[in-house]
Amino acid sequence: MTISSLTDELDAIAAQVSAFIDIGTTPATIAVLARDKFRCERLANGLTERGVAARIVDRDAPATGRVSVMTMHRAKGMEFSKVVLAAVGAQSAAERQRPSELDETERADAELRRRSLVYVAASRARDELAVVQQQTTSVTPQP
Repeated sequence: MTISSLTDELDAIAAQVSAFIDIGTTPATIAVLARDKFRCERLANGLTERGVAARIVDRDAPATGRVSVMTMHRAKGMEFSKVVLAAVGAQSAAERQRPSELDETERADAELRRRSLVYVAASRARDELAVVQQQTTSVTPQP
């Protein structure tokens, strides 16, 4: 699903996680994965505000009775019944600026690492994967 705002993103993820739970999936077997800790905090708070019991997993083991929210990197080596990848395609201003500071080889390497991390995150889902992609808008300069 494609979203265009933080509110839409949180609503969509909460709805997807609630749908998983409604069909009998145990919350502890559901993970919401994001690129960085800041997004994880935002997601965990937003899910909790929407009535979904969620907990950020950093160094701890996933919580029982709650949906796990963690970085894509932290999820390496783990497996969940259902996974939601959050804000795939979203980039902070710093992330958008960084490629312009790299040479062509470094830029290609950074893009490969970014794609590999999304692949690893997607492969954490044993039964079902949902992807929430943030819609990006670009402005084309007029001549």
